[in-house]
Amino acid sequence: MQIQSCFSSSSQAPSRLCRTGAIAPSHAARAAQLKAKGWQAYHQGQYADALLTFRIYLMECQAMMDLAAIGDALNSIGAATLRLGDTTTDRVSQRSQAATCFRQALELANLVGNAALRGQSLIYLGQVSQDADLMENALQFYQQAVQAFATTHDEQLVGQALVELGVAYGRLNQYDQARHFCTLAANLLHDADAEAAEVTEAEAIYHAGVAAYEQSYYPKAIALLEQAVSIWVSQEDRHQESNALTWLGLAYQAYGQLRAALCYFWDAWVLSKNLGDRASEVMNLLWLGDIYDQEEMPLSALDAYRQAIALLDAPEHRQYLDLPTFTLAQMLDQAGELDQALDCYRQVVQPLKIRPKTRFQ
Repeated sequence: MQIQSCFSSSSQAPSRLCRTGAIAPSHAARAAQLKAKGWQAYHQGQYADALLTFRIYLMECQAMMDLAAIGDALNSIGAATLRLGDTTTDRVSQRSQAATCFRQALELANLVGNAALRGQSLIYLGQVSQDADLMENALQFYQQAVQAFATTHDEQLVGQALVELGVAYGRLNQYDQARHFCTLAANLLHDADAEAAEVTEAEAIYHAGVAAYEQSYYPKAIALLEQAVSIWVSQEDRHQESNALTWLGLAYQAYGQLRAALCYFWDAWVLSKNLGDRASEVMNLLWLGDIYDQEEMPLSALDAYRQAIALLDAPEHRQYLDLPTFTLAQMLDQAGELDQALDCYRQVVQPLKIRPKTRFQ
């Protein structure tokens, strides 16, 4: 096990580290503070700051001579490194560095017999594989993580692994399996006590609902998505609430209940507008226009399409417009030829109609 590279000096060799034992309170307190600070930066998207903090956290764990804590620090460093790769051009190198950290953490987990650390390391390795589109590898890692967490009898940890497994199946378009594992996760997490479990429960229900939608089980999708909305409303997670409301609009639209769909798209539009989420605002305006069109409300459809296109003011957005058809639509609109203008707008917006992001993508 090549763990030596993680230590600040050659004198701190693995053979001198303790699996258990007395830990200096000052080191333990400092390590806990650094870990919390690092994850706070991580969740705020400050991955470089998180990485630096996690490296100092690792040094404190080395000073404690606690292998399990070192493994946790390595996983934290790997997580920040992996996300930092999203913002750099050297994504493959960052992914490789992250995988090395996760493998070292897994070796330490196996050495000390820490099932929770083993499961978390396996989940991270699954995410690295998923990031590289090695989905079969990802499935194997997630399945092993479920098994590892099961020995801890911690419902939250098992639920977390089941969500990852369900999402992986969703990425493979195996929606029956995706819905099965996400539903299992939601049931487990519903009975867990921790507040964090409710966050993962909502994610599990949300993805189970999207999977049901993809299978054309629209009543089931609606029921699940409404549950997810209820949790996110209570948590005041407005961005996730907005996404789920849009999916509800899509589900009701596919189910043929256009007025209900209209209400959900409208609520999602208002919420995204209040949040300043322009991409979501455009998306919901386009779906509103689609409903107005189907309901033979051409003036409302025109207004929705106009508002959506007006928000596409950035060059990277404008490149997706069919400019000749858009120019013709504007000319016809200004000339009062509204039926023909609407027909042109339909052609312009059709490629722009997208669905809310999920982890299946």
